[in-house]
Amino acid sequence: MTATTRAREARKINTPAHASATGIRLDIEGLRAIAVLAVLVYHLRPEWLPGGFAGVDMFFVISGFLITSHLMREAESRGTVSLRTFYARRIMRLIPAATVVLVTTVIGVFLFAPRLLWSQIGIDVIGAATYSLNWILANRSVDYLAEGSAASPVQHFWSLAVEEQFYLIWPLLIVLAIVFSARVARNKRTTASALAGAVLVLSLAFAIQQSIVADVSAYFVTTTRLWELAAGALVALTIDRVRLTLPAVVRSILVTLGIAMVAWCLFFIDDSFWPSALTVIPVVGICFVILAGGNEQPSVGERALSAKPLVWIGGISYAVYLWHWPLIVVAGYKWDSPPLAVSIGIPFLSVGLAWATSRVVESPLRFNPWFKARTRRSFAFGFGAMLFSVVLGASLVLAGPGDALRPPSGAVAVGAEAIPLPIDPQAETSAQWLQGVTWALPSPMDAAEDVPVIYADGCQQDTVSSEPISCTYGDVDSDTTMVVVGDSKAAQWMPALIAIAEQSGMRLVTFFKSSCAFADAPIERNGDPYPSCAEWNARVVEQITTLRPGLVVTSQVKGLAYSASGEDQRTRADRMRDGLLRTWGVLRSLGSKLAVIGDTPQVGSNVFECVAENAQNLDACSYDRRRAESDSALPTQEAAVTALGGRIVVAGAASAELTDGTDGSVALIDMNDVVCPSTEQCPAIVGNTLIYRTGSHITATYVTSATPLLSEALAVVDALPSRHK
Repeated sequence: MTATTRAREARKINTPAHASATGIRLDIEGLRAIAVLAVLVYHLRPEWLPGGFAGVDMFFVISGFLITSHLMREAESRGTVSLRTFYARRIMRLIPAATVVLVTTVIGVFLFAPRLLWSQIGIDVIGAATYSLNWILANRSVDYLAEGSAASPVQHFWSLAVEEQFYLIWPLLIVLAIVFSARVARNKRTTASALAGAVLVLSLAFAIQQSIVADVSAYFVTTTRLWELAAGALVALTIDRVRLTLPAVVRSILVTLGIAMVAWCLFFIDDSFWPSALTVIPVVGICFVILAGGNEQPSVGERALSAKPLVWIGGISYAVYLWHWPLIVVAGYKWDSPPLAVSIGIPFLSVGLAWATSRVVESPLRFNPWFKARTRRSFAFGFGAMLFSVVLGASLVLAGPGDALRPPSGAVAVGAEAIPLPIDPQAETSAQWLQGVTWALPSPMDAAEDVPVIYADGCQQDTVSSEPISCTYGDVDSDTTMVVVGDSKAAQWMPALIAIAEQSGMRLVTFFKSSCAFADAPIERNGDPYPSCAEWNARVVEQITTLRPGLVVTSQVKGLAYSASGEDQRTRADRMRDGLLRTWGVLRSLGSKLAVIGDTPQVGSNVFECVAENAQNLDACSYDRRRAESDSALPTQEAAVTALGGRIVVAGAASAELTDGTDGSVALIDMNDVVCPSTEQCPAIVGNTLIYRTGSHITATYVTSATPLLSEALAVVDALPSRHK
């Protein structure tokens, strides 16, 4: 059989009886539908489909396959590839619908999003329009200053950016492969296959390496995703030969196996780290379905994928992907947790808008003869549409509240030093603290950046790894050691604790992990078990045992243990208390003193966003102290300290508020009169200092101003060396 005959037979196999009239493989359209629906469900309710994010990986493989198939058909029929025509087609396929969604999203942001978010979203719109958003998000994901970055309504454009960057480079490499194969008298597909294989191996190796070191930016960067597109390309380059070699029964088995692999990933993996070695499973599964599917006598799996509803959704999957995420995020501006009816309605609205976009915008422009007649018209249209979106993004940046409560040059805020001592929270109201405030440090625009130095130093472990990270501050040569351990609520006190360690001549060693309470209790994260937290805790206890510190300082945000059995809050609080007692018991056996800084009030929202929106009415940003304290971990911490017979001191009142505990080695430091010098409504600003940054975290500036109060409280319970008393 000649090469020409083999190619002709392969094309017969690759154009099955159940293909559409245009030769499109219906099972692949079904795969696209599964991919977009998986992503949509995951974004709406992750608990419904924990591995739904793998739909993006499916898209990458399918895109690599389709684009490479197109390029090789042109190369084999014409001897080369027209790059101008290729890029013109890509422009008309992608940019019209993307522009409509970006414009609509910007309007939605102007109407519904907090103004404080406009600048960040505007930058993201510019990145989405220029297909560079993945690199912006990668930089933000490892930027300790971006801790408070909210989800962007155009964040999903990162995957489109990866694809477009691949589309920009891959045709050039195919052309080079064609030229090279002609010079060395090698088959075009063989040369291109070797190229795709090299890209696959190198990119996959890099992705796995990045997963090992837990580099969170790996999710977004092109270099860790190229292998998935290359896998699809390799299928396109080898499919003719493989399909001629494999018997029909083997192809049917591969399709079934591939569908099972994809289904397993969608239902049973989680997003603890991705991409990783596990990503191979859905990628290989999709490759099996594409490689072995499209048969004259389709298997049950192929028939299911070729069902008309799936094929129809697959045909508009690009537009569905574009629309669903902005709708979800904009709904989040109105509801902290969208009602079930909204969650159910968003998919239908996404599909409806996608159909309208495809019917009214995408198809009429994409297949317009006027654009096809001159490729430069497509380039002009694409440039103009991108420029328009960039201008809209820039308008969001410029319209943001850049000067809200911006302090004058050289301004110094006194913060907690403005509170009269001893602190009497009944003597002041929230409104009194906010009278005449025209500026604040940090300004609400800078609040998310006002963090302890430990973030810049890389001293907090992420949610993936269980390996402890330690950093040393204070008098590093001292024989007396203070260990600070816990989650970000412990880390927030570092500006004061570093100063106290330096003043008292102590070496300060840190152990921090995101969202991980220092307790021998089951911890949850986003409603799910948090196994790396338990592993981290065990390892940290071992390291503290080796250090044998004189003082251990801890705090936490979680007052309830994880429960999968629907236990009430009281039971979960008791389980967390028992876990604290077990961990603290180990510290007591070492002879270490333990100072527990009480959890600060859980506000339930970002106060700095409210301040930016209500600079002329700051009282609107006050919050109820009793509710916020009851939602915090403070009640559980107090119960654990009391159970041990420890002492409790209220900062600012010093010994006047010191309880008579039976165990002098354990104490709870209650800083909440400092954070909220009012018994009812808590002010957002004290002493021209913004108290909260993201969530319930205190700004580093305000913590610094509270250093004398924390130091005095520690001295009262004999937690510091005698030279400091």
